[in-house]
Amino acid sequence: MRVGIGYEQSTLIKSDIYVAVLPLINSGRMVMMRSERLIHQFATLERVVAFGSNREKIDHPRDMHDDLANAVAGAAALAAHVGSAYGNYDVSMKWISGGNESEEERRNAQYRAQFANHLRNCGISVWGL
Repeated sequence: MRVGIGYEQSTLIKSDIYVAVLPLINSGRMVMMRSERLIHQFATLERVVAFGSNREKIDHPRDMHDDLANAVAGAAALAAHVGSAYGNYDVSMKWISGGNESEEERRNAQYRAQFANHLRNCGISVWGL
């Protein structure tokens, strides 16, 4: 541990991490930052079945990198993993405000309702607002 920062090595291999993150990406529960390098690394990952076995491997092509994709996928898989010490990460950001969340939630619901009504009055279909 240096400067109060430590790390734990994952018990999963990177192929398993990528498999765990795929549903998060496909369902829209994970939104990646806009980084050409990150998107390129995810886009160039390859699924290969190892010769002589049915074991699937997800990895980067030869002479390419996946270090950033590994870090992002690992953090997302860890944050989303229910039952882990780090699981169920609160993405609502309520823990940052320190204020009265119920008042904030009420205000946000009111703004959403007003916005939805405005859209309906303009003839726009509204789902989930």
